[in-house]
Amino acid sequence: MRLLVVRFSSFGDIFQALEIVPHVKRVAPESEIDWLVRKDFAELLTNQNGISSVHAFDRSDSVLHLIRLAWTLAPRYTHVYDAHSNLRSFVVRTVVRMRWLLMGRFSPSRILVRSKERIRRFFYFKLRLAKFRFAVLPEPYRGAESYVKPLTKWYPRLRLEFRQVTWTPEAARSARPSAIHSEFLSWKNQGIGKIVAFAPSAAWPNKRWPVERWLKLAKVLVEQSEQTRFLLLGGPDDSFLKKIHQELGPKVCFEAVGRSTLLESASLLAEADALVANDTGLLHVADRLQKPLVGIIGPTAFGYPSGLHALVAEVDNSELACKPCSKDGRDRCTNAENLKCLKQIKPELVAKRLGEALDGASP
Repeated sequence: MRLLVVRFSSFGDIFQALEIVPHVKRVAPESEIDWLVRKDFAELLTNQNGISSVHAFDRSDSVLHLIRLAWTLAPRYTHVYDAHSNLRSFVVRTVVRMRWLLMGRFSPSRILVRSKERIRRFFYFKLRLAKFRFAVLPEPYRGAESYVKPLTKWYPRLRLEFRQVTWTPEAARSARPSAIHSEFLSWKNQGIGKIVAFAPSAAWPNKRWPVERWLKLAKVLVEQSEQTRFLLLGGPDDSFLKKIHQELGPKVCFEAVGRSTLLESASLLAEADALVANDTGLLHVADRLQKPLVGIIGPTAFGYPSGLHALVAEVDNSELACKPCSKDGRDRCTNAENLKCLKQIKPELVAKRLGEALDGASP
C-alpha cells in the first residue's frame, strides 16, 4: 500500500495527525506514507521517520494549481486518507478519483475521510443537547486518537498505542542550529535545574489562562525547587507575555516570544524537561515528544493530549454545566462569570499535576 495523507494545517493538528505514521508502520511496515501539507508547515514533516515524501503547496496558490498537483500525484498512490476534510481536501480527493477512474483503478474503498463530527458538534455546542445520543462526543476527546481510529478500516489489526516519540527536531532542522537555538543552549548550560517550558498563548483568547496565574505558578515551582528555570514560548503578537519575563528576570526565564519560527519553537521545546500549556499547538508537540506535560483545559472539548506523561488541569464538567462550550475557544463565554472554567484552575493544582507528570516520567 502506498498512502497519501492529506492534512494541510494547522500546527497542532499536524502534530496530532503525525500519530498516523507509527500506528500504520507498526501493523504494516511495508506501507509507504507520503504527506500533502501547506508549504509553511512542510519543514515540520521533512525527513521525519516513516514519511517517504512531503508534497507542499502555498496557501496563496490558485485552486487550478492544487488541481494540477492532485492530478500529478494521483497515479503514485493506492490509497488516500483525507485527514483534513475541508474544501481544498475535497478538491484533492475529487481529482484523484477522476484520475483513478480514467486509469481504471478507482475504488471507493481506497479513499478515506476523517469525520469532523459537524452535526454532533452543532447539537453539542450550539443546541446544548449533549445528553442525547446523537450529540455525544468522546470525553475526553483526544485529537490524536481521532486521526488514527478511521484507519482501522484499512488496518484491522491497528491498536491505539501512544507510547513512542513520533517527531524528532534533529531531522527537521538544518545541520547548523539557528541563532536562537544556540543562544538557548548557552543559557541552558548556565544552570542545573529543570527547565519548564511555558506556552501561555493560544489562537483564541478564551483558551488563555490569566497571565497572573502563570506568574504565580512560576513562583510556586521555584519555591518547590529554587533551581527551576523557564522557557517562555509564544508568537509575535503575544506581547502580553513580556510581563512574565520582566517579573522572573533573564537568569530564571529564557524568552523566545516572537523570536522563533514554529520549527524553532518546537526544537527549543525538545530541549526542555517539561511543558505547561494552554490548549495550543505546542501542547501537541510535547505530546509527540513524550515530554511530561500539563495541559490547561478551559472551555474547549478537543485539546486533550494522549501521551504517556500527559496530564491535564481542568474543572470537572460535572461541577460546571456550561463546560465545554466551544470546540476551539472562538465562541463567547456563556457563563455569568467570564471564563470561570479557567479562573477556577489554581496554580497549586497545575504545579501538583506537573510534579505527577515528572514523577511518572522518571526512570
